[in-house]
Amino acid sequence: MIDDSSWALRWLEQIGRDNVKHLAKLRIFVHAVYHLGPYPGLFDEPPSGPRWCELFDKLASEATGLRDIYIHWDAEPAFWHFGGGFDVDVVRALARIKGLQKLEINGYFAKEWPAYLEEKAGMKVWESQGREEWYLKELEKFQRNTRDLSP
Repeated sequence: MIDDSSWALRWLEQIGRDNVKHLAKLRIFVHAVYHLGPYPGLFDEPPSGPRWCELFDKLASEATGLRDIYIHWDAEPAFWHFGGGFDVDVVRALARIKGLQKLEINGYFAKEWPAYLEEKAGMKVWESQGREEWYLKELEKFQRNTRDLSP
């Protein structure tokens, strides 16, 4: 389970390229408090967006055995924390990971993302069927409040 891109990059460096290539499955949680960068955000917190892009780029180039990714994009719209669900650069970086047999996204993300990722990964990445009604309403509201973010 990865919920901190900086920690994950240090961990990948620590285990070494020979072990990174054997990673097969990852669960990723992108927190609601998210800063695109390049400028620090509220309270001078460093931007997290570029670090997620860096992590996905590293996985794309070194984790050749990676077959399964589940990623949850968190958001707290009431507090204006929209997670990475509107960061086009990070979804593009995620799409560069090849060889996956399963890619599943969940949480709050721009409405264009499922179709874009499905085209790039060649598989279904999100399904509304079976989701709770409250979640679908909140996701729709989130997507309505984000402008067109076509990757």
